[in-house]
Amino acid sequence: MSGESPQDQTTSEASPEAAGWRRISLLIVALTGFGALLAFSFGHRDFAKAIIVGGGIAWLGYIWLDRSLSRILQTASEGRPASIGALRFIGRYLVIGLLLWLIYRSETVPMTGVLIGMTSFAFAVILEGIARAIVEKFK
Repeated sequence: MSGESPQDQTTSEASPEAAGWRRISLLIVALTGFGALLAFSFGHRDFAKAIIVGGGIAWLGYIWLDRSLSRILQTASEGRPASIGALRFIGRYLVIGLLLWLIYRSETVPMTGVLIGMTSFAFAVILEGIARAIVEKFK
């Protein structure tokens, strides 16, 4: 396994798809940082930490998603059943769920902040979609 994303396997490194996957990753980090900075600037240190934890979970989940899909697509392209890859794909949700449960039970950081940090993934995808739509409109 080369560690490439699914889009990198079918397109060149300079393709819009590969660049989009990298931009989403960077947007997750940037949005998480912005949210934490905003919370910290209002004096909510614990909430800022929670946003960072949630953003970290979102970013790790995104990277894990990328690698899981890459493995599944590679296995399928080789004509082998992708059952193990599919189990790992589903398993990541179980791991993320367990991690969230542990954070909730331990009360180390506010759960609301963690969930807000995790939304950085959704906002990153939305921003990437808007950016692509604008670029396509003015081509």
